[in-house]
Amino acid sequence: MNPQMKNLFTSVKNAIHGTNEPLENPDFDIIFELAVKQSLLPIVYEGCFEDVEFKKYNDRIKVMDSAYSVLSFQSKRTEAFDDIYSKFLENGIKPLILKGLLCRSLYGELSDHRASSDEDILIQPKDYEIAEKTLIDNGFIIEDGYVARKNLSKVQEVTFFNQEKKLSIELHFNFTGGNIKLLQKINNYFDNVFDDVVTFEYDGKIYYTLEYTKNYIYLFFHLCKHFITSGVGLRQIIDLMMFEKIYSRYIDWNKVENVLKDISLWGLYGDVIAIGNKYLGFEFSRGESIDPEMLIDDIEQSGIFGNLNTSQFMSSAFITAAFDHNKKSSRFRMLFPPLEVMRHHDSVLCDKQWLLPFVWGKRIIKYIPIFFSTRKRSVIIEADKIAQKRIQLLKKYNINM
Repeated sequence: MNPQMKNLFTSVKNAIHGTNEPLENPDFDIIFELAVKQSLLPIVYEGCFEDVEFKKYNDRIKVMDSAYSVLSFQSKRTEAFDDIYSKFLENGIKPLILKGLLCRSLYGELSDHRASSDEDILIQPKDYEIAEKTLIDNGFIIEDGYVARKNLSKVQEVTFFNQEKKLSIELHFNFTGGNIKLLQKINNYFDNVFDDVVTFEYDGKIYYTLEYTKNYIYLFFHLCKHFITSGVGLRQIIDLMMFEKIYSRYIDWNKVENVLKDISLWGLYGDVIAIGNKYLGFEFSRGESIDPEMLIDDIEQSGIFGNLNTSQFMSSAFITAAFDHNKKSSRFRMLFPPLEVMRHHDSVLCDKQWLLPFVWGKRIIKYIPIFFSTRKRSVIIEADKIAQKRIQLLKKYNINM
């Protein structure tokens, strides 16, 4: 492991557990660069604050300003989200919080240190019209070009944005989008989630969310989704650990094990737990670890969502194509993905399947210039290499998409 990556882990552990473990030969320029890539700057800053070497760091004021800027921005977005959530309740719908505010609530006094670029909520398709009106009446606009109102259950999310409050809200109708077979199977574990919901408190107010066991499984599945397609960040592992720390007594651990073994995710889960235990100060005993150092290397290279550069971002298209179980080349399938994949990228296909050739056409227009540009072609070649490396990693974990 990169020594500064290890210091990143130590600083996170200091912050979330209130410890003061010294860093080893810290290079704070690298540590905070890693923190930004993992969207952990305020937490890492807190974890470094008492370190003897940090007090000598020339740019500590600059880092402090950056960290507190994130905190201020997050606090305002949280306030704005609380306001719109109250409006949902007043209008008779009870959206379920996914990640975001729920995860921040796990961090106690460090809640706003855990930044969130958007807020995800799960609603029932029948409530969409009310939710849309509520958002539009409160200054939000629809970012998506088309809303598949006839088949909302097939849509992963519809995104709304409020420019004044800089708040993005994603209305979800299912959990993974189902654009590859494993993710379609994952969706099946979340039937009837609105029949058994729980509440949590944040800043003295009550919010609705998934039942504890399903919530824990969902957090891991979300982690897994990013890991499969482009890479997962450290923050998602911390979220999972914090949820277990607080709600462990409410979770059906036999069900967790059965579900993760059923879809061959037990090895990846074991490495996630091993990282939490060895480097983040937790003491959990589940899973069968394979190679946590391998996962840490991938986390460092991937950043928070595996999209640190254009090649990384594009690699997910090659990965999806490679696991499409089609004999066509992955580059061909990248240009012409099947309907169930394209629905994830263009929701108009949820209502109008016959438009698939036209959507393919738009995709070709987008990618062909890249294929034929000497300068841009290197991005495609690098994306393909990243995808092949990730596919080999998935095979080591026995993950079959």
